[in-house]
Amino acid sequence: VLFIDNLDSFSLNVADAIAQSGHDVTVLAGRNKKAELLSDPTALFDLLDRLKPTHIVLGPGPGAPDDAPLTMALAHHALAGQLSIPVLGVCLGHQALALADGMEVIPSPHGPVHGVPVRIEHDGTGLFATSTSPEAFTRYNSLVVNENEGHSFIINGRESETGLVMGIRHSSHPIHGVQFHPESIGSPEGRAIIQEFLQNPSDG
Repeated sequence: VLFIDNLDSFSLNVADAIAQSGHDVTVLAGRNKKAELLSDPTALFDLLDRLKPTHIVLGPGPGAPDDAPLTMALAHHALAGQLSIPVLGVCLGHQALALADGMEVIPSPHGPVHGVPVRIEHDGTGLFATSTSPEAFTRYNSLVVNENEGHSFIINGRESETGLVMGIRHSSHPIHGVQFHPESIGSPEGRAIIQEFLQNPSDG
């Protein structure tokens, strides 16, 4: 599993949760000069050919998706169908996928949250296949995805109280995004989300 580290304080927790699911994890820094160089398609696909990851996880991080060029590059290639492997975006990674698909990423109209458990209602599809609804997950974010027309994602999770977008899955590719932190101790079903991604990669 290739994990893109966007300098979030929880990055290693996400990588550890993946490793505890029985997968080898390669952590790649997503916000340095090397990452900027890897945003070039030739360099990026050379790297993927060498590493041959089975999955890609676009990790959380501070700031906006545009601050993470490697993550945005991977998001664009995934949405173009140029990656033959499943992709999961967590928090900022989720926002990057949505932004690459033409959706807006805006400051949350309800303000930033840090370590706040929220109830999320979902439709039981994609990564929510084994989770009950509503279910508690923990958020750490100030930006959110703003739904608009013309995107190829299906919104499969929303915050119960506000209706904010909390989960997306692509209509035809194995690409998923979650705004919350599945690795958090405040997300009781979070490990099941990660496991679902790793076990059922073809579920678009």
